[in-house]
Amino acid sequence: MRRRIAYGVNILISRVKDGSVDEGNDESDGPGIVDVFRRHSRQCRWTILTVAALVVYTMIRVVVIRENPLTSSTLDWMRTRSEKHIRYELIEEETKRDQKKRERREKRRKKRDMARVKLVDVNISTTKQARPQNLTVGIIANEFFDPTIGRIGGFGMATKMVGTFFTSRSDLNVKIVFVYASPEQGSDQFNGRIHYEILSWPLISMIRDIDMYDNNNNNNNNKSVSDGDDDVRSYATTALQQANIDVFLTIDFRKSYERVFSSLPKVPVVLWARDPRTKKQVANLAAIRHPSYPDKQPPGVSAPEATRAQKTFYRLEDLDENSDTNLVLPDPRRFLIGVVWMPALKDRLLEAYNINPHGNAMPLSNIVKGCDNPRIVKNRKPAVIFVGRLDPYKRPWLLIELAYFFPDVEFWVLGLGHFNSYKIQKDRGREIPSNVKFVGIETGDSKWALLSSAWFLISTSAHEGIAISYLEALSCETPVLSTVDPGGFVSSFGIFAGEANGSGMEALPALRNGFHKLLSNNTFREEKGRAGREHVSSVHNEETFLDGFMAILGRMDFARNAVGTWIKGGIAANNVTQLST
Repeated sequence: MRRRIAYGVNILISRVKDGSVDEGNDESDGPGIVDVFRRHSRQCRWTILTVAALVVYTMIRVVVIRENPLTSSTLDWMRTRSEKHIRYELIEEETKRDQKKRERREKRRKKRDMARVKLVDVNISTTKQARPQNLTVGIIANEFFDPTIGRIGGFGMATKMVGTFFTSRSDLNVKIVFVYASPEQGSDQFNGRIHYEILSWPLISMIRDIDMYDNNNNNNNNKSVSDGDDDVRSYATTALQQANIDVFLTIDFRKSYERVFSSLPKVPVVLWARDPRTKKQVANLAAIRHPSYPDKQPPGVSAPEATRAQKTFYRLEDLDENSDTNLVLPDPRRFLIGVVWMPALKDRLLEAYNINPHGNAMPLSNIVKGCDNPRIVKNRKPAVIFVGRLDPYKRPWLLIELAYFFPDVEFWVLGLGHFNSYKIQKDRGREIPSNVKFVGIETGDSKWALLSSAWFLISTSAHEGIAISYLEALSCETPVLSTVDPGGFVSSFGIFAGEANGSGMEALPALRNGFHKLLSNNTFREEKGRAGREHVSSVHNEETFLDGFMAILGRMDFARNAVGTWIKGGIAANNVTQLST
């Protein structure tokens, strides 16, 4: 309506300026004002109302302020007023849009603040277990054996075994806080959340601040955080600092762990050495090739850098690069290495982490509960089992070759692949043999039933530490056939077929021979299985893990008093007793 009125005003002003509107009715003088009204009344009645309003307005100005109604200044003033109405309308609309933007920004700010408060005040400070917990262990890893979080592997099994153990041992008064060092590796279902929960323990995801901002602005994912935006804070760092972590337990060492250390630089660290790799072993991994693509490196075979652990070691122990590496440091310590099995891994530690194991490494075994049945019954028909990721790292194509060669043997495959570029089901363009059964991920009783029934375990990897799959199979009296032999472990409890670099196809003859021996020699197979079960039950159990864990904490000056309360400074306190069971 305002625009129509402005239109009428402009018409009248233009008529007046042109001299075409006057008082006379002489045809030579042009159309009179009545003719103008009559013509415009036919076109737009709003114009007539506008003119009438202006006439009244002009009369008021003449009577009250004695102003000439048709001076140029008055006409300019009238035109300016009409233009201002349009500008005011546009400004008002723009102001409303700006107000809505401010309201949306404020809403996002409140949402982020509420998420931070909920994380700190509820999820971290309060857990589901109603028991006293006065020692908090932060377990740093990139796997958690949960497909909703990320990939599934041996490191994830390690986090699961520790979390499960401390959940069952409430008498130890130990609280677990899992720390996801590389959430960018997580699954789509995980979606980069800061807080999660596994095994009734909280998990803090070290999500970057820019990722946090983007997740709260799904419609503006490409927008970067400005330097002046104080709203974007380090939520993960805040969560870590308020979790009151007393000691870190790292699942091996990865560069991504350093950001966690930087958030809590004074917290002591226990590096749980699970798969230390020498330069030769790193080269073996990098040389893996698929048989059909010998010139192309498949995904997932590059080894992460672990020698940076030395920097964390020097920082916590207050050393410099010129320090004597053979120096035995006095207790209390702030950085120690726990080793899952010393005979196999001790010689790898110096080359893998650039840290002298002498005086710095202590035993810290796995926890494998294994099969509960005292008497193991094997499958009537020959059956073998493969447990692991179906990725090029494990060279599963060798398993398929063996399945073609032994069509009367069932092959049970437990595991999933993590790379779209390689699918074992389409390996080398051939159909998978009918004797290969893909089981997927199995846990609990169903997994133990398969491990107990299998005649032996097959491992075709180019490199392994003390794999949990080996220990679980041996706990069920299932020996191992493998292309790796860490510390003579496989030779003691199975058959080592010899190493083979690249695709591993050169190892096929030795694998077939070992396969034949384990199938045909029942006595040999059963003896290896029983020896393996005895080793696992005596070395890799809850008691040995707790003994090693308590010994490490003791050297770090943690101890428990007679009533089970954890204190710092136990080495100097004569009235403090160490707990071993």
